[in-house]
Order: sequence, then C-alpha cells, then structure tokens
Amino acid sequence: MAQKKRSELKKLFETGKKPSQQNFADFIDSTLNIKDDGIENPAGADTPLKITAPLKITAQGTDEKLLDFYDAGDKNTWSINQKSGDKPGLNISHYASGEVSKSKLFINSSNGNVGLSIDKPTAKLHIRQTGNEDALRIDDESKNTTPFFIKKDGNVGIGTDSPDAKLEIKGDEPVLKIWGQDNATIQLGESTATNGGFDLKYIGSSEKKLYIESYSECISKVKQHLTIVSESGNVGIGTTCPDASSAPP
Repeated sequence: MAQKKRSELKKLFETGKKPSQQNFADFIDSTLNIKDDGIENPAGADTPLKITAPLKITAQGTDEKLLDFYDAGDKNTWSINQKSGDKPGLNISHYASGEVSKSKLFINSSNGNVGLSIDKPTAKLHIRQTGNEDALRIDDESKNTTPFFIKKDGNVGIGTDSPDAKLEIKGDEPVLKIWGQDNATIQLGESTATNGGFDLKYIGSSEKKLYIESYSECISKVKQHLTIVSESGNVGIGTTCPDASSAPP
C-alpha cells in the first residue's frame, strides 16, 4: 500500500493532469476510511471522535511526541510523548502559562519506575512535591479519618493530617503492634552513637517478659535495668528473674 503526503496527492490532481488508476489507489490508501480504519467523527460538533480499532501513532521529533492537547483557545495544554529530554519512557507533561513543559507522570521504559512530577524516578514510585504541597495523602471511603498522610516537611501521620513529629499516630484502638519471631524490639539511641542507647524488648515463648535494656560505652555487655514478667506481674531492677512485684538488687 503506497501512502503519500497531501502535497504529493494534490499534484496528481492538478488542472490538466490525468490521474491514473494507481493514482486513485494511492489517494484512497492515504486517507482514513470509517469502515476499514474504525475511526469516525459522529455528527455534532461536541461529539468526541469514535475509535473502534487499535490506533497506531508514529512519534515525531527528538522528544518522540505522540499527542498534543489544546484548549478552546487553541493553546497547547497537555502532551504525551515517549521521552522526557534524553530519558526514554512514557511521559505526560503540562504546559502552564509562561512556563516550559513540566512532566506530571513518567514511566521509565527500562525499569518501570513511576515518577509523579519527576522524570528521573529512582524507585518504583517516586513523588516530588512542589511548592507548599503535601507529598501524599490517602483518605478512607467516608473521608472522616486520614489513614496515611505525608506533610510537605516529611512528617508522617497515620490517622491525622497534621503530624507534628516524624511519625504521629492517632487512634482509639491499639495504634501500634510490633510482632517478632524472636525478641521483638524497639531501639532508642543517638544517630551518632555506636553502642549507647536503650532497647524496649519483649521476650515471648515461656518467659513472656518485657525488658528495658541500656547500652553504655563504659561496659562491654548489655545491662538489664528493668524487667516485667507479664504472667506474675513481678518487676525486677538490675535482674532478669524478679521474684516479687518489686525486686531491686
């Protein structure tokens, strides 16, 4: 099937020319046919284009542009292309007033990483917040609570959209559960310390004890400062096997 540009076809049908059968065949094959190609613009100016068959779009330009979208004033607003600069991938960009095109959604061709407002995603989902926007918000169906929220300053809220700490959890039920096969532990310490800090540790199985342990730079081993036995209620300070509800050494 010979496909020709409009400029080539026009020359075949200029005044005085005698188009051949092949010229007519080229003309027909270079145009769209509702029945064969499955593309139709139904009657009515506001009726959208109807496509009933797979549509092939050949990319154009260095950024491999596929589609441009325009508003009623013939202003380019959105674009879809197969590159963002020199980065291959499916890219949806937006043109704001007086600004260059900015990527809003990018899918990397090689690794499948997805970027929101960033065309260099370094994770499976990479979100770049802009201005004073918050980074991520997830609401439940009734929108009466906020299951998960990340503020613009990086604070994370669960059950709240105004976290004042790196992690803030709000709820009426147990808000945090820590499970472990062996010695479920919460560690507290300085970011620059090598062996100082505290452990809040639960030992399950037959012992069922809660330890608060301290690590000190002046001793080489762990020192248990507080032990609570869940079944008996015994409390030990400086011992792991208290025999009474309060048993200092």
